[in-house]
Amino acid sequence: MEIIGFIIVGAIVGALASLIVPGRTPLGCIGVVLIGIAGGLLGGFLFDIIVGPDEDELNWIGSFIVSLLGAILILFVIRAVSKG
Repeated sequence: MEIIGFIIVGAIVGALASLIVPGRTPLGCIGVVLIGIAGGLLGGFLFDIIVGPDEDELNWIGSFIVSLLGAILILFVIRAVSKG
């Protein structure tokens, strides 16, 4: 059941990242979902390195923001690489 949640949140985060980052996304709908999921993983990893793991409770808003920032970073890199 968690995988369905990852896909849904990944789709939302990926779509928002595509709207925030200027330019055309070189990937289709599935790519946007994968960017959102990868952004969540990257953002969570970086957040754990900077702040430390938060094992007490799950913070949905913080997780969403970190996932969005990770997806934006990945999308910037993809767009920069695809231009060259």
